[in-house]
Amino acid sequence: MISPLMVNLEQPVVVNINGKQVFRGKIQADKNFMLRNFKASFDRDAIWVNSVKLKVE
Repeated sequence: MISPLMVNLEQPVVVNINGKQVFRGKIQADKNFMLRNFKASFDRDAIWVNSVKLKVE
């Protein structure tokens, strides 16, 4: 889950798992994702704008 309070959306997000880079890219806020997530949780403290799905082997 991506929050603009945790990462700078102007910069690429880099995800490393066990020392191996598994994702690198810019994340954009997705209005539909934000609305679906808020309707599911009604959490006003953590506003998630997008997510990155990863497969860990």
